[in-house]
Amino acid sequence: MFKFKDWAGGGSGGGGRSRSQQSAQDSSPAGEASDGSQASSLSRDQLLQRLHTLSEKNERFELRFRDVVAAYKSLLKEKQALELTVSALTGSGEAETPQPAPAQATASSGTTASPSGDEADGEATQDKPTGADSTPEDAGKSAEESEAGDIAATSASEEQPPDAGASASALTSLKQAIQTLTQEKATIMERFQQDKRISAENHRRELEQLHTKFENALAQEQEKTQELNDKCSRLEKQVESLTQQLSIAHQSNDEKDAKIKDLREAHAAEVARLREELVPVDTDVQKRLLDLNDKLQTARDAEIEAITKLNDEAARNRERELALEQELSRLKARAASAEYRGESKAMLKLKAELVAQQKEVERWKEAAEAAQQGKDQALLAAQQQIQEAQQRAEFTVQQQQHSMQLDSREKDLQEKRIVELSNMISRYEHSRLEDQKKIDALRDETSDYKDQVFALRERVKELQDALDEDDKIVIAKLQDTISRLKSRLHHALSANHADGAEEEPEGDGVVRQPSWLREDTDDEDAMTQADSDITADLQANLDAARQEAMAYYKKAKVREQLESEISRLKSEHRKAVEELHVKQQRTRQRQMALLADKDAEISRLRGSSSGVATLTVQSPSSSSTPPSPSKTTGDAQRPAPRDVLRTGDPLLHINNLEADHMNQREVARQRERELTGKCIQLEEANASLQTKLNLLQEEVRRFERNSRREGANLEYLKNIVYKYMITDMGRDRMAKAIAAVLQFSPEEERRVMAACSSTQQSSWLW
Repeated sequence: MFKFKDWAGGGSGGGGRSRSQQSAQDSSPAGEASDGSQASSLSRDQLLQRLHTLSEKNERFELRFRDVVAAYKSLLKEKQALELTVSALTGSGEAETPQPAPAQATASSGTTASPSGDEADGEATQDKPTGADSTPEDAGKSAEESEAGDIAATSASEEQPPDAGASASALTSLKQAIQTLTQEKATIMERFQQDKRISAENHRRELEQLHTKFENALAQEQEKTQELNDKCSRLEKQVESLTQQLSIAHQSNDEKDAKIKDLREAHAAEVARLREELVPVDTDVQKRLLDLNDKLQTARDAEIEAITKLNDEAARNRERELALEQELSRLKARAASAEYRGESKAMLKLKAELVAQQKEVERWKEAAEAAQQGKDQALLAAQQQIQEAQQRAEFTVQQQQHSMQLDSREKDLQEKRIVELSNMISRYEHSRLEDQKKIDALRDETSDYKDQVFALRERVKELQDALDEDDKIVIAKLQDTISRLKSRLHHALSANHADGAEEEPEGDGVVRQPSWLREDTDDEDAMTQADSDITADLQANLDAARQEAMAYYKKAKVREQLESEISRLKSEHRKAVEELHVKQQRTRQRQMALLADKDAEISRLRGSSSGVATLTVQSPSSSSTPPSPSKTTGDAQRPAPRDVLRTGDPLLHINNLEADHMNQREVARQRERELTGKCIQLEEANASLQTKLNLLQEEVRRFERNSRREGANLEYLKNIVYKYMITDMGRDRMAKAIAAVLQFSPEEERRVMAACSSTQQSSWLW
């Protein structure tokens, strides 16, 4: 938007621009050159945009240069007119009488002092308009004062005595100078009015554009807020559904806890019942062991007696054999002596007796061998019976010990299972508490989002109200300014017509004309600048609101993704818990089936205990009978008692059942280990997802900082950095401001403040 202050900035000192503006204009080509050096790395669209902006700046600079040239020409004309006026006044003052000399001297001093004063004013206030950069009020006032000067000059010429013909040339020159000044002021007034209309039109157009943009942005923000409200309502429904699911999960957990408590009580009662039932069985088995030990001892005593008897009988048989051998040797000796003497009937009789005796000896030897064989067989049978009794006793003892070990092992397994179930339940309770915490955090976040949306709505309403109020205030100020200018112009015209008879030096009036017009022009420029600042602030607020809405939208998207991930994890966790519950029910059913089988086996053992006792009693009694060939052959044909025990013993069946139960328990334990491994994997996956969630939250925070950083006021940041670079003190406050504008992270801000404090301490020490 072109302003009168921009082209009328030159004063009577030849342009009137400040050194800072000239240095900025001189540095602008260098900045454009640096931008051109950076444009090589930019894309085609950015280069075209940069060229477009440069062409617009060039056109604006050309317009300003033309305005400056026109202003400079008008100032030259005014200067020439003023010089003519001064020369005419000085010449007329020398030619006139000494009575009006003080007034003329004062006028000439005023006229001569006015350029120097203007120059001093132009040098002191380089940015304020002087001379040519006067406002339309200045131009109007100068025109009125010039007209008043003409009237005063005519009145003065009429009142002059006839001897004032010498000053006619001075008066004509003064009239010509005043006419040129009036023409220049009129042209300046026309230019200013034209520029004012153009600036007002541009300002009105910009306000309309900003209003339309603001309405569009407001409509978009309303749509986004509506979408956010819908999302918040959906989130509330999801939170309600999650709370319902959590209440259901709490109920199911309470039911599971009650079931586990019932299972524990039932297990304890069952273990106590089994122990009570095993006490009489244990006493019965101990009694049976004592009976078996007594029977074994009696069998050993009978074996010892049989061995002693057999040894005595063997000794007697040896004595008989020795006696028979002695008799045989005696008979052989008699036979040999008889054979030596000659055979006789007695000799033949002795030989027959000897042969019969030999047969008897052989028969006795065979009988002794048969007895020895019978003794050996009886010893073998007794040893076998003793070994079988020992094996049965050892098997019974081992069975009892194995049953006790199984009971203790089963008890340990049940305790371990209960401990594992309690640990699993504690882990599930911990995960449930964590899920509850996450849901509470999500609920708090949704409430925060609701508060932010409500604050955003209030902020949009406030901005809209402020924009309307600012528009009303600007229009009211413009109307007041126009009315004030009209009233002042009317007052000045009436005052000039009323006081036309008063004499006033023309140069002094021309010098004092732009004073109040300059003030009005400054007020108008200040109001225009305030309007532009308000427009810029409204645009910045609108951009900030748009960026904030975009950040809320991105946060909502990230929150939806996180909620979907959390819902997926909860569904997986719920499925795993249901599977564990089903497997727990299956293991419980198997355990109850095992307990029922044990009860059946115990009842069956109670019924068959009497038959087992009679079987164990009959086996040692059969071994105490003397051996005989017929019995040995019967024992060879009959199966051994050990085989009978193997085929029909119920304890062996119980052992097999226990082995099957142990295998089933091992399989169940392996499944439990697999389930615990899966639970650990789920916990690890949950931990990894938690870390991912933390990383995503950190990324969201970084993205928010970046988005807020994009909406930073670069002019404000430039001023802060400039102050930071040229000053030494107060850098910590400037660093805080820079960190606030550029959205530093807490760690970065801490490091910057530490560095600033260290540099400040070192500067103080220096």
